[in-house]
Amino acid sequence: MIRNKKPLLLTIGIPTRNRSRELNRLLSFLSDEISMLVENKVEILISDNASIDDTPSVIEKFTMNFGYIKSVKNSENIGVDANINKILYESKGKYVWTLGDDDYVVKGAIKKIIYSLEQYPKANYFFLN
Repeated sequence: MIRNKKPLLLTIGIPTRNRSRELNRLLSFLSDEISMLVENKVEILISDNASIDDTPSVIEKFTMNFGYIKSVKNSENIGVDANINKILYESKGKYVWTLGDDDYVVKGAIKKIIYSLEQYPKANYFFLN
């Protein structure tokens, strides 16, 4: 796989399956949080694990309106672990933060994370709690 010469700093990876309501809430929050200050440093990558509800329409709504939101869709349910691995494989970020579609993120957290990642550019990983 050929990567961009200058990768993004952070991929926020969201594995999902048949949880459109939770995904919509999370994407609404994240898209509000990612401003012009961090948009060119962050991508949101959704891996849809063969949803049969309206998850694809939620994903389409966000990918059409926000260039930093991307998605991949599995043709069949490959399980949680393989779905997360797909995010790792498809990500363009130097770091990957995996969120459950039902996770809540504290307001301002993304900017603080970007700031921390930029302060320690040689770090191989960060542990967030």
